[in-house]
Amino acid sequence: MASLHLTLLGGFAARLASGRSLHLPSAKARGLLAILALQPGHTLARDKLTSILWPDVPDDQARHSLRQTLFMLRKNAPSVDLAADGDNLTLAPAGVTVDVAQFRTLVARARPEALAEASTLYRGDLLEGLRVSERPFEDWLFGERERLRELAIGAFRALVAHHSAAGETAEALQAALRLVSIDPLNEPAHRAII
Repeated sequence: MASLHLTLLGGFAARLASGRSLHLPSAKARGLLAILALQPGHTLARDKLTSILWPDVPDDQARHSLRQTLFMLRKNAPSVDLAADGDNLTLAPAGVTVDVAQFRTLVARARPEALAEASTLYRGDLLEGLRVSERPFEDWLFGERERLRELAIGAFRALVAHHSAAGETAEALQAALRLVSIDPLNEPAHRAII
């Protein structure tokens, strides 16, 4: 059973297995946890993380800030399996569920039922509202958002086509409206709405 449940689409929310919300007072702590959670089980170098979250401070100070942030994460969520191996960090995949991973899995299945479920998970852009005023973090976030948005657009297009072909007008309209909300210039979606 996962000890941490993360919602990253449409904002940031973290809930422990007990049901208690995990409060992280720092935007950088939320950003760090999101970076690790998007690649659970993968090893990330401390230097890469500091270059994303603390790019304009000396290396010693950036590493100190990273250690302090990790301390805060471990203090607030002691059951989360966050392994530090020298210069690398890993978030154990068995200890965390992430809506982004579930979304990707459902979209990859490409069946109408899976796409419908994926559409409920896509509540908005990745980490919507999270402000970390560091250019490398913003660049990383922009790239991740675009990849996820493209997956969502494809999923909604497929849903519109499926529901239209099945004569399910109300469902096709809902999918088209969602598609237009994330891709306002999508002409086929506008035609489906009309």
